[in-house]
Amino acid sequence: MRPIKQIITTKLPFRGWGQKLLIMKQKLTYTEAVAELEQILAELENNSEVNMDVISEKVKRAAILMDLCKKQLHDLDEELEKMLEQLD
Repeated sequence: MRPIKQIITTKLPFRGWGQKLLIMKQKLTYTEAVAELEQILAELENNSEVNMDVISEKVKRAAILMDLCKKQLHDLDEELEKMLEQLD
């Protein structure tokens, strides 16, 4: 199996995978991901220039971060359910 760094620098099936792998490697917390999402939103709201490439990259990054947040919330929900079952 190739090291993660080599995978990231290799051509990946579609744009965004490199970012997704980097996020997985960085292990962003839910709070960090939400903070970055808020930053992206503020940048998009306050930007008067319409650069489609920049907007596209920010939207892709936001989608990856939202997936990360959803997964972390789902994992937390499962963990809480298990804890509640143990209390019964």
